[in-house]
Amino acid sequence: MKTHRNTKLCILLLNVGIIFPFYFTCALQLKAQENEKQEKKFKYNLYGYIAYDITADTYESKTTRNELFYFYPLKPDIHPVSGDDLNENFQLNMLSIQNRIGVKVSGPDFFNAKTSALVETDFMGTAEAYNYMLRLRLAYFSMKWEKATLLLGQYWHPLFTPECNPNTVCFGKSPAYNPLNRSGQARVDYTVNNAIKLIGTMSMNSYHKSVGPAKSQINAGVPDFQLQSHFTLGKILLGVGGGYFQLQPLLGDRGYKNKEKIHAFDAIVFGSATFNKVSVRLKSVIGQNLTHTLLTGGFGRIFDDQNNDSTFRYTSLITNANWIDCDYRLTKNISLGVFGGLTLNLGANKKITPIIDDPFFYANGTDIAYIIKIAPRVVYTVNNLVFALEYSNDRAAYTEEFDCYYRPKTINLQTGINNRVLFSAKYNFMGTPKRNS
Repeated sequence: MKTHRNTKLCILLLNVGIIFPFYFTCALQLKAQENEKQEKKFKYNLYGYIAYDITADTYESKTTRNELFYFYPLKPDIHPVSGDDLNENFQLNMLSIQNRIGVKVSGPDFFNAKTSALVETDFMGTAEAYNYMLRLRLAYFSMKWEKATLLLGQYWHPLFTPECNPNTVCFGKSPAYNPLNRSGQARVDYTVNNAIKLIGTMSMNSYHKSVGPAKSQINAGVPDFQLQSHFTLGKILLGVGGGYFQLQPLLGDRGYKNKEKIHAFDAIVFGSATFNKVSVRLKSVIGQNLTHTLLTGGFGRIFDDQNNDSTFRYTSLITNANWIDCDYRLTKNISLGVFGGLTLNLGANKKITPIIDDPFFYANGTDIAYIIKIAPRVVYTVNNLVFALEYSNDRAAYTEEFDCYYRPKTINLQTGINNRVLFSAKYNFMGTPKRNS
């Protein structure tokens, strides 16, 4: 009997000491293999570039990010005695500030959708005071089904149209003419067929905000709605769209509540085409208070409410921005291009209170009647190196005379003219996405 108990004890010890560890080890190995298979479903792609830029200017201009981010020349500043324009000033700068790095991730399927994500940063900062500091450029994930794609996160505003942008050398792709904005958003792309795609977005401003109080869109409680239709025929792309957003600049910070909102609309048309060695892209945008896309414009109190300090209403200035950009592939490594841009101040659709009499006028370049840019370039690309040279002639026509709708009068215009030469060298690494930015 005792021997039988000893035999059972030995079997138990054998299971605990040898067989159980064996099974446990096998289970860990199977779990590790399962985790390894799951890990293989994720693919990572690191990308980015190192950049070096040299800029030379002949005139003081509106710029940011150490003068790399260029908008337009300033208003002439004529000395009353000598008659010299004090803004005529040669400037030279060398910098490496726009260096960029990002990670693209593709992951396992989710509800029959292919999933992916992207995070991208650079050293441009979010304002002039934060040069050389990291900032978040893009951060989003997407789910792609057969016909529909859902994107959530910070991505390009639809007016930027990443599908159609100029190939200019200047950073920002000529922001005074081409809307530039990255926003937190929910975006849906729906492919009807090979020729038609529909896009709808709801977005809230990030560090690209409208002029005026910083929380104006948050206070309004309404996202920026945008709808677009893209039509593709071979190597020809055409797009049309429009949008609507609200701002509520004032709440109770002045001892009373003003719940009046700004209602702003915009419309866009764009296209691109490639013919053998020639490619052409163009865009036209018109809208009210497009300052959140870094275009000129603004808003203010309407004239009918100039004597009302508590519940006055607003009206927005209308801006029309246009550009065309062409490329010619001269050789395998060399391409020639030219950019042309024109932005117009069209005033408001309601009478607006003059600036001098109204503290509630928020503006960006609204004393400009129009700005013009002509910029030819040559780009040499070999492997992962890009060398580019661009000359830009920029003109901004300023006025001090407006009608009651704040439309600029084209008499007695003062024009600031800048000539900029930009040399840029980039070292791309690990498959930089072919996307303008």
